[in-house]
Amino acid sequence: MREWWVRTLDELIAPFVKDRGYDWEISIDETPFDLWSLQGEILPPFESAAEKRWIEENKASPYTSAEKLPGNLVFNPGIADR
Repeated sequence: MREWWVRTLDELIAPFVKDRGYDWEISIDETPFDLWSLQGEILPPFESAAEKRWIEENKASPYTSAEKLPGNLVFNPGIADR
């Protein structure tokens, strides 16, 4: 499957590089999420309130420390062992 992607990309850029005699290189990486940023913002934690807001708004935006918590986190009196 990966070979298909590389061949497809080669075909797409051929008119701009190969057909003009330029050298080129394509690299496809699976970068860990903690090394990503979108619009200068670090990705919020998985299932956090910030992640849910990003999905709803369909864009990256700044978020607070409180928004890093899971969206379904519940604090109840008397629960101290978690």
